[in-house]
Amino acid sequence: MTFHIHGDASQRVLICLHGFMGDSGDWDGFADAFSSRMPGWQVVAPTLPGHDAASHDEWDVFGAIGRWMDSRGLAQAVIAGYSLGGRLGLRLALDDPQRFPVFVGISTTAGIGGAIERDARRVADHGLAERLRSCADRESFQAFLEEWWAQPVFSSPYPRESQRQAFLESRLNKSSVRLAEALERLSPGVLPSEWERLAAYPGKVLLLSGEADAKFTLISNRMQELFRDAQAHQLIAAGHQLLVERPAEVAAIVAEFLYEEQPQAAQ
Repeated sequence: MTFHIHGDASQRVLICLHGFMGDSGDWDGFADAFSSRMPGWQVVAPTLPGHDAASHDEWDVFGAIGRWMDSRGLAQAVIAGYSLGGRLGLRLALDDPQRFPVFVGISTTAGIGGAIERDARRVADHGLAERLRSCADRESFQAFLEEWWAQPVFSSPYPRESQRQAFLESRLNKSSVRLAEALERLSPGVLPSEWERLAAYPGKVLLLSGEADAKFTLISNRMQELFRDAQAHQLIAAGHQLLVERPAEVAAIVAEFLYEEQPQAAQ
């Protein structure tokens, strides 16, 4: 995994995990806005396995992040994630709440609880992965990406053609074969559900969703009820892709949350 770092070395670190088919650059707009509000913090955005130019990946996301922190002497960090990255970040927080005492989930979920639903998702994601592997040229890959962008879950109250073009241009530089492997390995049909573990998490939680993203707003509200200490915010007139649609607003909410919840670190 590669790590993109915003800001100077600091003991106040926010680690941000991107969604499927994304990369560390998805957090650039957020990081710029966050750093202007919280100059004492460092934003670290890894690119997840299968999503960068490396020919081989270590698929142990959790171990890689821990080793990166160890190499810099970091005892703690805030962990944040969007969509897929939120599921991975949540597992890190639940596995080691002392190291990750704060979790920020953006348009994300705790996984799929039911065995039947998990099996169905695993099969569906395998089918999508096979389609990705069949993209033999740039044109077929672009056709897949066009369909992906057009999914109802990604609809926005204020769609912008420039955002669609930026999505296509950035994703076309990736390997469809390696994305297929990432889809299968990191599918919520493969990774365990975390729903039953939420109530035991002792840390602070912030959950963000777009008001127009009905599915993930319901999930966010359900997660909030299960955590011991969680806040849930819905961004008005926004959809699922909050890092694309409203990065500065997301950054402002996260900065305010960290300032209030960790005054000893943020002030």
